[in-house]
Amino acid sequence: MSQQAKTQKTYTLNELRQSMTWLHTWSGLVLGWLLFFVFLTGTLGYFDTEIDRWMKPELPPAQTLDKSAELRQQFSYQRSLQGIEDYGRVYAAGARCWKIAFPLDRNEPYTRMFYRAADMSVPTVKDPRAWVMFDPVTGKPLEHRDTEGGQELYKMHWKLQYMSKTTGEWIVGVATLFMFVALISGIIIHKRFFKDMFLFNRNKKNRSWLEAHKLVSVIALPFHLMITYTGLVFLVVVYMPLMIDGFYDSKREFRAEVYDSVGKPRPARKDAELAPLVPMLQQAEAILAEKAPNSPISRACVRNIGDQNARVTFYTSEAHSPAHEQHSVVFNGVTGELITYEPAERSAGKDFFDTMLGLHEGLFAGTGLRWLYFFSGLLGTAMIATGLILWSRKQHKKLAARAQNHRGLWWVDRMNVATVVGLPIAIGGYFLANRLLPIQMADRAEWEVHLLFITWLLMLVHALLRSQNKVWFEQFVVAASLFISLPIISAITTERGLVTSVIHGDWVFAGFDLTLLVVGALFAWAAHWRWQNRAPYTIDDAAPAKSQSTSKAKAKPCSSVHAAAKVRG
Repeated sequence: MSQQAKTQKTYTLNELRQSMTWLHTWSGLVLGWLLFFVFLTGTLGYFDTEIDRWMKPELPPAQTLDKSAELRQQFSYQRSLQGIEDYGRVYAAGARCWKIAFPLDRNEPYTRMFYRAADMSVPTVKDPRAWVMFDPVTGKPLEHRDTEGGQELYKMHWKLQYMSKTTGEWIVGVATLFMFVALISGIIIHKRFFKDMFLFNRNKKNRSWLEAHKLVSVIALPFHLMITYTGLVFLVVVYMPLMIDGFYDSKREFRAEVYDSVGKPRPARKDAELAPLVPMLQQAEAILAEKAPNSPISRACVRNIGDQNARVTFYTSEAHSPAHEQHSVVFNGVTGELITYEPAERSAGKDFFDTMLGLHEGLFAGTGLRWLYFFSGLLGTAMIATGLILWSRKQHKKLAARAQNHRGLWWVDRMNVATVVGLPIAIGGYFLANRLLPIQMADRAEWEVHLLFITWLLMLVHALLRSQNKVWFEQFVVAASLFISLPIISAITTERGLVTSVIHGDWVFAGFDLTLLVVGALFAWAAHWRWQNRAPYTIDDAAPAKSQSTSKAKAKPCSSVHAAAKVRG
């Protein structure tokens, strides 16, 4: 290759990297605060079951069939299902569906039923929607405080809050697309890809933030690409509905392939009595023992209760497969007759979709892999946070060179601290509300969520009222104090404190409390670091100027005063 050709190639690559740098900066910045929220709540979702258990301290320590030999000897599918059916016929007879889960593994630590009311005018409906836990041995319901637990944090990361599900999915879908563009453009602009994994210089100001951003980005890059791409696949039907028309003759055909259309018929609007569930369970166990001997029943679903088109479906375990492989047996809910047995094999399209969804959710993961998911998610969250801070610091450097201030940058600084530190404080406030709100309080679960966002709003107000030099340190102190005090408050308000949990070997509660203490210690270290590296008061800490021209106009008299003083001197 000639020297001219090499020069032309180098010029083309540099030109591409420059254009990608612009794209990388703005695709990550425009929705950066939203992406931070999505990544942090989604990361916590990998331990949603453990958070659920911590937020329901009244429940006994969990036993699951895959871990407890004693429970395997005492557990009875028939007894558990009969207890759920008896409860449902009394308190949820007017519900649209009953979703029943058995304590097979970590994902379902208790026998439980979820029901959603179809008509609240029915007097036997106790609540519009509720999870009810049952003792896996006796089949009797277990009492616990009203809370949405970790499931609510997981749901927030893909449908947000205080808006319709479709609107939230659209917003998160667009943000995910921006994130994917930022990742791809970031790969293109990297010249020293692997070297950045081992390069970090402290106390180099903007250079340190840049290297920190590269470090947390590169270490977990495969995870970031996977989680972003699978998130796009998860929501693809929402923002690309016409894709269905290109590959299927009708939406009914699409639903028949992707969803369980046999077990999800539309109500006939004709009343009919629901048949007993236990005989159907016995028949399903016999079929699965022959067709899928190593696949125990993990859950059941009863739809269209009290309707002529009632359906009862039993599903096998899907816990150890990212492809959601599961067998199902469907019965007529009125006559109790078998309708169909559906094997785990599905079409290639559904296998791909289910595999992508399984990789995204990580429900198949064991303890070690789930922790890897969790830490990778934290690195993704740190990647977004360092990117936001890095951009802000670069803009400050540019404006300082010209002795200018900018109103928009003042707002960016405040939003950065209110998001990067304020959101974790708000989540800590969510945990604190779980321990301090009265147990019998009406709409208690909803108020836990309300207090999360109220706390977040207060952190934003605090950020707007305090100077940039002080606000980071003060919010770090608040975060450290909150997370360190949570295990203490939990020990005072419940019987499941850290010491008690360690003595009884309940490592879910002990592990959660220890994690809170570690998070609090990290925030305390951040507060100490911020105090040691505090800067003197600068123009950037002042209230934002109305415009640059106004700032310059106000600066002129000062300049003339200094000039006059020099002449007099």
